[in-house]
This record gives sequence, structure tokens and C-alpha cells, in this order.
Amino acid sequence: AESGGRDRKDRERRLLARTYLADGVLQKVDRASMAHGVEVRAPWLDRDVLALAYGLSSEQLVHGGRGKQIPRALATKYLPAPIVNRPKKGFGVPLSAWMRGPFASRMRHDLRPEAVQQVPGLDAKAITRWTERHIAGRADHRKTLFALWRLVRWWGALGS
Repeated sequence: AESGGRDRKDRERRLLARTYLADGVLQKVDRASMAHGVEVRAPWLDRDVLALAYGLSSEQLVHGGRGKQIPRALATKYLPAPIVNRPKKGFGVPLSAWMRGPFASRMRHDLRPEAVQQVPGLDAKAITRWTERHIAGRADHRKTLFALWRLVRWWGALGS
């Protein structure tokens, strides 16, 4: 209510800008870019752009449940439709590919049945199946395998 927003969506937008964006995303981008000597710009955070955006109604910004209407309309003049219309994509690491490539042998070794069986409640045969299916490209078990991989390594470190 203190944000000065006109409606619920506008208040949410302002709250996210002041919390999640300012205290989360921008800090992480700043730290990561500075650590590697990369200059990062955030043109959408220019004062004039923000003033324009905050002056627009929620209906002008979101249509059919899809946001960023003005930038999308502008982008259609210069970019192919598949790029303009693709879903939002984050900056995640290519963990799935790494687990099929440079980390595959290490993951296989760390998730071998003898190591997995040391952790109570884990099914070594199932984990071996998931590992092999993932490495072969027949499934994407990156999240489950990564969690299990960390657990098995952690458990092993406790026992040594």
C-alpha cells in the first residue's frame, strides 16, 4: 500500500522492483560480472524508461496474461517471431550437458552402487538407471541426479 501503486498489479510490480530486483537479482549480476571483469548494463532501469513504465496502466503492460507488451511490439519490427515469442529464459548453467559430457565419468564414479548403498533409503539400481539414461540423452534427470550426487558425496565425506 505504501508503494504508491494504482492497483494490485502496479503495487506488486513496485514491490518486486524494490525487493527481489534490487536486493536479489541485481546484486547477483553485479557480483558475478565484477568477479569476471564484465561490464553489465540494465537499460530497462534507466530513470526515463522507469518513469514511462510506472506511468502506464497494468492493462497497457500486460495483455492476455503476457507482460512486456511495448518491448514485444517494438521487437517484432526487428527480430524474428520465434525470438520475440519464446518463453522467458534464465541464465542457468548447462548442467544437463555437463553431466552428459565433462562430468559424466565423475558422476558415474560417485554414483556407483557401492557408494549409493552407503546412504540409507537410496535405490542404487534406480540411480544407476537414471544416470545411464541421462548420460545417453534418453532423459533429463539433471535436478534429481545432481541432488543425489551431492548427497552421496556428502554422506561419503561424513564417513571418512
